[in-house]
Amino acid sequence: MLAGLGHPALPTYTAARESLAGDVELVARFPFALLTPKQHTRFMNSSYSHLPKHGPLEEGPYAELVAADAERLGVSDGQRVRVWNDRGSVELPAKITTRLRTGVVAIPWGWWGHQHDGGVTANGLTNDTLVDWGGGVAFSDTLVAVAPC
Repeated sequence: MLAGLGHPALPTYTAARESLAGDVELVARFPFALLTPKQHTRFMNSSYSHLPKHGPLEEGPYAELVAADAERLGVSDGQRVRVWNDRGSVELPAKITTRLRTGVVAIPWGWWGHQHDGGVTANGLTNDTLVDWGGGVAFSDTLVAVAPC
């Protein structure tokens, strides 16, 4: 059945083009994998992030990095960083964390455009390439670069 759809007959691993194990030239330009996790606890989605009793209590929006990456980039906690790729760019304060691994930057979702300088959110960075299984989108396969502003 799989072979009839143009896939290998047995499951095999194929690295996504836009992943740290993917296109070497792309990884050289954009060496961080982007995550956009739900981090906030006071709103389900972007519905309440604009309210004075919710959004300001969540510290966001921000870009999380581990200490090793921040040190290598010359970034300190709270310093503004630019996170970008060929699709867009966003500037946010850095938040040094221990919950990620090296080579990963996280921008928690749920914040409105007007809560970001320039009106651009992490959505402006995410990959919209269609995947070969089911016609879904490769949102989670997104590479970015990070630098101090």
